[in-house]
Order: sequence, then structure tokens, then C-alpha cells
Amino acid sequence: MKMIPKVLVLMSVYNGGKYLAVQLESIASQEGIDVSLYIRDDGSKDNSETIIREYAEKLSIFYYRENNIGPAGSFMRLIELAEDKYDYYAFSDQDDFWEKDKLYTAVRQLKDEHKRPALYYSNTKRVGQNLEEIAEPYKKVYHTEDFPDVLILTEAPGCTMVFNKSLLILLKRYIPNSVYMHDHWTLQVCAAVGGTVVYDAEPHILYRQHVNNVMAGLEKMNYNPVQLFLHRIQKFFDFSYKASVIAEELKKGYFELMDQRNRKFVQMVSDAPKCLKYRVYMVLTNKISTPYFVHNVRWKLQVLLNKL
Repeated sequence: MKMIPKVLVLMSVYNGGKYLAVQLESIASQEGIDVSLYIRDDGSKDNSETIIREYAEKLSIFYYRENNIGPAGSFMRLIELAEDKYDYYAFSDQDDFWEKDKLYTAVRQLKDEHKRPALYYSNTKRVGQNLEEIAEPYKKVYHTEDFPDVLILTEAPGCTMVFNKSLLILLKRYIPNSVYMHDHWTLQVCAAVGGTVVYDAEPHILYRQHVNNVMAGLEKMNYNPVQLFLHRIQKFFDFSYKASVIAEELKKGYFELMDQRNRKFVQMVSDAPKCLKYRVYMVLTNKISTPYFVHNVRWKLQVLLNKL
């Protein structure tokens, strides 16, 4: 008898009532998967809880309502709460729409990975607030999976991520005090310990763009050339992501599980703010880079300015 994979979806909700029912309906419609949800309400003040309780008749939902700690903290809390009795785990935003094969496609590509930590993520199809098609003249797809790459640049969208039980157990092993975003951290942990990372260029999710989605950047679609140039300049000089901080957290939680190469790199990046020799090396060497020229220039500038 063929076993149906059990997938636990981890969803953080904050005032998501406008689009939440559509997303829950798309999760309920997943094919070939036994789906359960852990939903953490990050202090909503709208009708999100009412909608979630209505869908408890269609879906196996475990609902938690706690204080507001922001999206990164909320998803990390969900990782803490998640039980390791499921086959696979997935992150979900509150306002997207999943195609019916979204989870099954991921599980099929991860099915041969059981003992090793393994993570799947995919491309997204961006749509407007009513799920209508929109032009994407400035979209680029970044794919990185090598550990030095993902410590410098992490562009994998968390809303597409599915990962196995082995990776969940690793994530639960150490909850960092400081994390940039939960999806960055998940990919970085997987890559740091030599896990498998699978990228699917085919989108299986409609990624809704609207004014309340702080990650979407809907306004960029209407920029004129000057506004777009200024936006890119601002983004280029945004050094809010601190690789040295993340490296230190990875070192605390997973150092002994890394191979010699990854240990050396994480040690170098964590020590770089206080070590001129390391910073000079990282600026001059071609051995530490991503596949993307602009990001490499930006990384070297961040190191040169000691904004790590």
C-alpha cells in the first residue's frame, strides 16, 4: 500500500484576513499529500482568527495566538513548535495562492533524501492583488546553493520552501538569538552542514504583490527609469544584512557538523569585523563569490567598509 506523504505547513499570520481564506483554500486543495497546518497568529487585530477557525473543518489546523514578534521571529517560533512526526515541512505566507501540485512536486524531488538534510525551493510567478497576471520587466531569478554563496547572498523565497524531517531536527537543535529572515537561515543551515538543496525553475505558487506585502516591491513595477535607478542604488548600499552575525550564529549551532572548508569560511566571516587580514583577503580573493557580478561587487564593498 502506497503511503501518502505527511506535510506540516508552517504559517505565520498577521492581519491577513483580506487574502487568508484564498490561501487556506489552495492549501486544502493540495493533491497527493496529507496536509496539516501549524498557524501562529503574530498578534492580529482583524478577523484572521475567525477565518482560520472556519477552515478547521477542512484542514487539520493547530492554532497559536501569541504576541507580535515580527515575521522572522514568528516563523522561528513555529520551527520550535513543530513536532518531528511528519515527513516534510513547508513555510507558507498568508496571502499567496498555491497550485494544486505545489507540495507534491517538492516531495517528489526530495523523496530520495531521508537521512541527509534536504531543502527544496522554486521560482515564483508574481501576480497582482487579485491574482491577475502582471508584467515583470525587472525580475531576475537567483539560484545559489554553495555555502559561501548563501552566506553572502540568499534569494530563495521561503514561501516556496519544503524540507525534510532531518533538516527540521537540525533547525530545532539551535534557535539563533539573531536571524535576518527564517528562510535565509533555513537555507544557510542546510548548506553549512552539506545538505542537499534542490532548485525548481518552474513556479508552483502565485506570489501575490500588494501594498501591505513589505517583501513584494509592487511599487517598483510603476517606477520610471530614474526612480528605478535610485531604487537600485538604495538597495545596493543597504547593508542591513550582517553576514558576520549569521556566521557567528551558525558557528555556535553547527560548527562541528561542517566540513573543513565550511568551518574555515564561517570562522573567517565571523571574525572579519575585528580582523583586517581577513577583510583584505575577502576583498582580493576570487575564491569567495556568488554567480552574480553586481552582488560580488556589493559584497566586496561591504567588506571594505567593514559593514559586516
